[in-house]
Amino acid sequence: MNRTEENLKRIRVFSRDNEGRMAFDDWDESKHPRRSDGKFGSDGGANQEYPKVAEAPRRKPKTKFDKDKEAISDNPHTAREILSKRKTELDKLNKEIKTTKNQFRAKCIYQDITRLQKEYNELDKLV
Repeated sequence: MNRTEENLKRIRVFSRDNEGRMAFDDWDESKHPRRSDGKFGSDGGANQEYPKVAEAPRRKPKTKFDKDKEAISDNPHTAREILSKRKTELDKLNKEIKTTKNQFRAKCIYQDITRLQKEYNELDKLV
């Protein structure tokens, strides 16, 4: 007995209606051919060859830091403006960490401050 017949036999035990008929009484396995992988239908396009799409190489998206670093390298005169924006952002986060009562939020702010301070120092060295 193959697995399909075995499974049908198990289902029949639990699938009888009030009159003793089964939902599977009308089922005829030979009318429903299966593919070699056991799924219903003929080959279903399994033998068709589809052209492979060449994947474009994935580039890492530029972060704000990467953009600022590139801008300073290309035009050193933009450094003052970029650094002042970053300093303002750091000051804002330093004020926020002093007023927050949520410990999880405070940890997140601290991590942001640490990262931004490191980036600020690296950008400052470029000038």
